[in-house]
Amino acid sequence: MSPERQGLPSRLFVGPGGLRIVVAENHATPITAVAVSCLGGVRNERRDLSGITHLTQRMLLKGTRVRSAEELAEGFEFLGARYAPFTSKDLVGATLSVLSRNLARALDLLAECLLQPFFLPEELERERRLVLTEIQRRQDDGFACAMDLSEAALYRKHPYRLPVAGSQSSVRRLDRERLIRWHGRLYSPDRMVVAVVGDLRATHMRDLVLEAFASLDRPRPALREADPEEPPTAPRRRTRRRARQHVALALSFMGPHFPSSDFLAMDVLSQVLAGMSGRLFTELRDRRGLGYAVGAGLEPRRDRSHFGVHLGTSLENRQVALEALLEELRRVREEPVPRQELARVRRHLLGLFSISLQRKAVQAARLAFFELMGAGHGFLQGYPEAIRRITPEAMLEAARRHLHLEGYACGQVLPHPPSRRSR
Repeated sequence: MSPERQGLPSRLFVGPGGLRIVVAENHATPITAVAVSCLGGVRNERRDLSGITHLTQRMLLKGTRVRSAEELAEGFEFLGARYAPFTSKDLVGATLSVLSRNLARALDLLAECLLQPFFLPEELERERRLVLTEIQRRQDDGFACAMDLSEAALYRKHPYRLPVAGSQSSVRRLDRERLIRWHGRLYSPDRMVVAVVGDLRATHMRDLVLEAFASLDRPRPALREADPEEPPTAPRRRTRRRARQHVALALSFMGPHFPSSDFLAMDVLSQVLAGMSGRLFTELRDRRGLGYAVGAGLEPRRDRSHFGVHLGTSLENRQVALEALLEELRRVREEPVPRQELARVRRHLLGLFSISLQRKAVQAARLAFFELMGAGHGFLQGYPEAIRRITPEAMLEAARRHLHLEGYACGQVLPHPPSRRSR
């Protein structure tokens, strides 16, 4: 039986310092998944510290005050555990999957990594080099670069304009002392949720989390809050030239707040546009041959969600393709989606949702995310029904409120212009 049909009932406990613990019993397999999420991603960074959260998170696997990186790796391997830290625009944290009988020891290792990193200088330099390579690869990736450019154009002062990994210049400036100070403020119990999904009793899972995170008993100093920003009132563009033959375009819009009814309507609308059966693919790629790759997506965020579309095309078709892309967006602002099309998209969206929840790791991650972002952990149960209630009229109104075609941001990666010698 799928988690959607089971309902995956979850319970919330509040520990010392305001730490929230969400637990859900799932006895399908003898595995327990843990997701630790904390408010404090790119949204809280400054331009001169861009990438500090990402680099700090990478160091959480590189040794603690008690164990070296090799000892940590051996410890997780011995327990049969998979551990991975993460950074996003709004959140930091880590995920853990382990055999349920080893949960207590795995949680102790997880808490040690998150709360007691040592930031060994030689490990820091090694990770810095890897991050610099990661940044360069993203800049060399046409679509990733275009998306970053579009967000940099969409926001003029909000930290969302900054890439998760930072810039080459900012990452080179980050030293050990800065990372230690940043980490000292990052993981605060009042901004943190630990979600656990496993085949153990709920109260037992709660007690194991409280024991592992016992040192996290009081809030840390607050992080810098981001200033609000209004959507642009005229198109903004950023362009970068690359040694490539094709053009990558990305459009960005400030979407509705999560988890409002407008957000759910735009979530469904993004699926109308995206995918191999979506309008962008069938109209721009199949029927008109204007692009080789198209897509759309809605990303929930604390300060208004991000709605983006992207398109890969040729230099000759760039302007026509951009106009066709805007025309498809204009169409969803002016015409309600036919109910038959909505029914197909809804089935597809809920099917993907149900399939994703076959994994306990995804269940835990979503419980933590929903609780931390203000929807509440119960939103995991309520999401399918909320999607079923979305109507064509609601989608039309949401599109009109948030897809401002007079004020979008465009990022584009173009080929280098031909040199005079080659003409």
